[in-house]
Amino acid sequence: MKRIFTILLLALVTVTATAQGQDQERPDRWYEVEILLFEQLDANSTEVLPEDPGIVDTAGAIELISGPGVAKGKPVAYQILPTENYRLRAAFDKLNSSKKYKPLLHAAWRQSIPPRERADRIHLGGESVDGIITIGISRYLHVTADLLLHKSSGSEAGSKFRLEGSLRMRSGEVHYIDHPLGGMLIVFTPYNP
Repeated sequence: MKRIFTILLLALVTVTATAQGQDQERPDRWYEVEILLFEQLDANSTEVLPEDPGIVDTAGAIELISGPGVAKGKPVAYQILPTENYRLRAAFDKLNSSKKYKPLLHAAWRQSIPPRERADRIHLGGESVDGIITIGISRYLHVTADLLLHKSSGSEAGSKFRLEGSLRMRSGEVHYIDHPLGGMLIVFTPYNP
C-alpha cells in the first residue's frame, strides 16, 4: 500500500511540475492596441473641474517607439503601427470633420499583454497629451487611464484636464472612457506573431 501511495504521490508531483513549467513558458498573448483621445470643443458641462489637474507620474513607464515594425521576423513590442492598420480610422475622420470635437492623439501598437498583477505602464506623450495607460489581463483585459489632455483653446489657467478611468473589456470591442471635456476610445485586436 505504501508503494502505491508513493507512486501516486510522485506522479502527482510530476504532473504539477510539468503544468507549472508549461505556464511559465507560455508566451503572453499578443494584441494590437489602438487608442483615440479627443477633446469636446463645445463642452457645456455644469460639472466643476479643478483649474489645476495636477501632474501624472510617468517615471519608469514604457515609451512607444517608431521605426521598423519587425526584427528578425518577429514583431517589435510597443512599436507604433502605420495608420493603415488602424481600426478606429472612421471614428477619427468623424471627430476630425466635426465642429464639436478635436482628435488629440491617435496611436496603435502591438504588445504582449502581461498578467494584471504585472500590468504594463505605457507613457502616452505628445503635444496635447501626457500620461499613462496601464494594461494587463486576467479573465478580461484591464485598462486604467491617467492622462492630462491640453485643450486647444482657453487661458493658461484651466487649459488642461485630467482623464481618468478604468475598464474591464473584451478584445474586438470598442470601449470608451468619458470626461465632460473629452474622451478616449480604445480597442484590442488579437494578434498572432
